[in-house]
Amino acid sequence: MRAAALTLGAALLLTDGALAQMASGSETAEAPGENTLIAADTASYDEATDTITLSGKVSFAREGNVLMADQVVYDRARDVATATGNVTLIEPSGTTLFLERAEVTGDLKQAVAQELRALLADKSRMTARAFRRVNKTTDELYEGAYTACDCEDKDPVWKIEARKVRRDTEKRMVYYNDVWLELL
Repeated sequence: MRAAALTLGAALLLTDGALAQMASGSETAEAPGENTLIAADTASYDEATDTITLSGKVSFAREGNVLMADQVVYDRARDVATATGNVTLIEPSGTTLFLERAEVTGDLKQAVAQELRALLADKSRMTARAFRRVNKTTDELYEGAYTACDCEDKDPVWKIEARKVRRDTEKRMVYYNDVWLELL
């Protein structure tokens, strides 16, 4: 097993496929597509598992989305990055998602996560036991709750809970299944 490690003192500007090229030792990242800005304190490549591990203040920025975590392990064969430790996803709209752990595709357009807390751009709040980003504009939340309360230091007066929630960011709509209103 060969593992190569390097310290990233500055951010890297990479294009699609750049993590794979970085691991293979290619000096240029000439894949077509959107650029991705990657920053981390350290990076290592494990040839046996074909994974790249980024640690310490890791961030990915792409198409206005920013993913931050303590550690990200990128599985080249699956094109999936697993983020752990203080995982935060900031969307172009200003919505911020806080997650325990997330698996994200290389293009940041699909994701699966557990224990979501979200602060939406309008200061309302959502939570969910499970989260799935289906595509660039659609999210699904399971066992979700929502309140419009901008109640940082106090309990909300009401909340909507649902078995399943679908959020369409393009249409700016939220759809609830098996929903109930709870007055607190």
